[in-house]
Amino acid sequence: MSNSAGTMDDLGKLHGKLTNYYNKRLDTQLAEQDDEDLSMPLSPAELTAMNNFLKQNEVTAIAEDSEQLSDLQRKLKDKQRKGAAKLASVTAI
Repeated sequence: MSNSAGTMDDLGKLHGKLTNYYNKRLDTQLAEQDDEDLSMPLSPAELTAMNNFLKQNEVTAIAEDSEQLSDLQRKLKDKQRKGAAKLASVTAI
């Protein structure tokens, strides 16, 4: 059995790859999609992992551009509305 530890460079590369992965997953989900889009949705576990990743790296943000924040808020409300409509159609059956 090998008892090798990763170097700081190895950890930095892993951190960069994980950051890129999370960004790509979120970009995919936030992109304008058709109702028939078959992309895999973010699971609660994946969202929790992303949130923990940010907390562990002490990442915080200050909203400097309220237009960007408003755009994100609009997208999230639209996604919520679409999800509620889908749920209503399923429960009506």
